[in-house]
Amino acid sequence: MEVRNSAGVTLGEKWRQGVDAYLGAFTAGFPNAMFVYGPQSPAAFANGSTNAELQGEVMVEFLEFLRSEGLTRFESTPEADQTWTDHINGTDDMALFKHAKSWYNGSNIPGKKPQMLQYLNGLPMYLDFWHKEKAAGYTDGLRVS
Repeated sequence: MEVRNSAGVTLGEKWRQGVDAYLGAFTAGFPNAMFVYGPQSPAAFANGSTNAELQGEVMVEFLEFLRSEGLTRFESTPEADQTWTDHINGTDDMALFKHAKSWYNGSNIPGKKPQMLQYLNGLPMYLDFWHKEKAAGYTDGLRVS
């Protein structure tokens, strides 16, 4: 699937040099796109059905907010994407995952930039970030209009 933004850039092209996905759910330049169980989410480090249900709940709350406010467009900011990646990398710096050849960091794919692709701090902390974004009116790391 070649998802393209309005400039014709595919998601694969955008992420060729590394993934940046705020909350593991959004990426700048791709408006109205949300990823459930996406890269940089806690997908592989939480019980699958629990993670999908809880991540789905905060996403539905977000979509309900947009509808109640009459907003029709959203995307993350490049700064939020980078801050999220930095947060993940900071945790990975304390772990041993980056030393393994694994799908966790993409190093099992020849030519791919090794990078932690999972949120390592657990589902409760991950959800705390969503709650902070909600408390900020979804404007901390997102552009909504």
